[in-house]
Amino acid sequence: MRANLNSNADRTLARLRKAHSTVAKLVIADPVYLPIFDRLEAEIATTEAKLISGDPIAKARAIAAARIPIHTT
Repeated sequence: MRANLNSNADRTLARLRKAHSTVAKLVIADPVYLPIFDRLEAEIATTEAKLISGDPIAKARAIAAARIPIHTT
């Protein structure tokens, strides 16, 4: 069961990273996409935290990284 959860999280992480890369290009063209970019960064950090097992400090860092301030333009 745990392996299945990690497999799903791995796939989700891959999709988030691909979307993050795509949105990064959009942000360069138009900063209106910055909130989406920030949200994807937070989602990536949260998903990475779910994959971390046995290292509470690393998990805390990943969760803290997800607390990214939202930019307003």
